Amino acid sequence: MKKYISIIAVLLPLLLFAIPITLNAKNTRALSPSPKPTHSNTQKINQQEKREELRLRIEEKLSEKREVKNQNEIENETEEGTPSSKRLQIQEKKLNLIRSHFLRMVTRMEAAIARLEKLIQRIENRVAIIKSENSGIDTAAIETEIANAKTLLDTAKSDLDAANTNLDTALVTDDPKAAFVIIRETITGVKNELKAIHKILVHLIGDIKGLRVGNSEESGSEVESESVASPSASPEVSPSPSASPTIVPSSSPTTTPTLLPTETPTATPTVEPTASPSV
Repeated sequence: MKKYISIIAVLLPLLLFAIPITLNAKNTRALSPSPKPTHSNTQKINQQEKREELRLRIEEKLSEKREVKNQNEIENETEEGTPSSKRLQIQEKKLNLIRSHFLRMVTRMEAAIARLEKLIQRIENRVAIIKSENSGIDTAAIETEIANAKTLLDTAKSDLDAANTNLDTALVTDDPKAAFVIIRETITGVKNELKAIHKILVHLIGDIKGLRVGNSEESGSEVESESVASPSASPEVSPSPSASPTIVPSSSPTTTPTLLPTETPTATPTVEPTASPSV
C-alpha cells in the first residue's frame, strides 16, 4: 500500500505539470496565423513560363545526348564474324533502340505542340481584349504573325504524324542505319519548326506589351487634357457669389425689402460675368 501511495505521489505532480504545457502548445498552434500568399497571378504565370522554357531546353539537350549515344551504339554493333542467329539478335536490338528513341522524341514533340497551342490561344485572347478596350488600335500585323505561327504548327503536326505512321515501314529494312538517318532527319525538321514557332510567339508577346503601353499612354493623355480643360469652367461660375454682397448693403431692413433685391441682382450678373471671360 505504501508503494502505491509513493507512486501516486510521484505521478501527480508530473501530470499537473504536463497538462498546462499541452494546453499552451495547442493554443499557440491555433493562434499561429496561416501564411498569406505573396505572389500575384501574373508573377506565377511568368514563373511557370520560365520553368517551361528551361525544361524544354534541358529536354532538348538530353535528347541530343541520347541521340548521339544511340547512334554510337548502333554504329558500334558489328555483324562481321558472327553467326546468323547472333546477327538477327543484333539487328533486332538496333531496331528496338531506334523505335524506343523515336517514340520518346514523339512524346516530347507532342507535349511541346500542346504547350505552343495553349500559348497561341492565350495570345489570341489578349489581342481580343485589347481590341475590345480600344477599337482604334491596329492589330493586323500581330494577327498575320499569329496566322503564320498556326500554319507552321499545323505543318509540324502533320510531319510528326507522317513520321509516326511511316515508322514501321522505315524499320522493316536490312539497313537499320539508313532508317535511323531518315527518322533523325524527320525529327530534326519538326524540332526546327517548333523552335521557329516559339520565336514568333516570343516576338508577339513583346508586341502585345507595346500595344498595352501605348494604350495606357493615350488614356493618360486624355485624362490630362480633361484636367486642363476643366478649370476653364470655374470663372463662369465665380460671378454668382457677387450677388450676395450687393444685396446686403443696399437693402434696408425697414423700407422696401422686396424691390431692391429684384433690381440689383438682375443688373450685376448679366453685365459683369459676360465681360470677364471674354478678356
